Amino acid sequence: MGDSNRRSSGRGRSGGKRGRIFRRDFRDNRENVWKRSRPGVESGDQGPRLPVGITTPWTGFVTENEQFENYYKAQKIVPAEEWDEFMSVFKRPLPATFRINGSGKFAYAIRDQMRRDFFNLLEEGVEVDGEPVDPPSPLPWYADNLAWKLNFSRMQLRKLPILGK
Repeated sequence: MGDSNRRSSGRGRSGGKRGRIFRRDFRDNRENVWKRSRPGVESGDQGPRLPVGITTPWTGFVTENEQFENYYKAQKIVPAEEWDEFMSVFKRPLPATFRINGSGKFAYAIRDQMRRDFFNLLEEGVEVDGEPVDPPSPLPWYADNLAWKLNFSRMQLRKLPILGK
């Protein structure tokens, strides 16, 4: 028979597990093929790091494109005197929209609670960044008022004081 300290699994002294020193040495002496280096940075110098979860600082959207403007000017679909107004419409932020899934058993209760707790507060005249915020309006083509349009951007939505309550 064998030694009473040995396992009978046939894996040797440690039961098939590698020792701590072996794992450390094996890991440290191998190149990590999955680790990507940052472009334009020498290896070893990773540069300043941003906080976890933030990849780049917010810079806003670019709302001007010379090629776009030249293309539509060449099409002559907009008279020259209306051109500035035409372009200003493209530069406005898109409204935020959402819908409530109508197949759930709580859909109508959620809709009614949103109307009561959130939409009614917006009808009282709320301002974000010095601009008045229009109350949400249901999308007329969606059944049972389960889809809504908010005439302000998502950034303005995040700044609404009533959401802080």
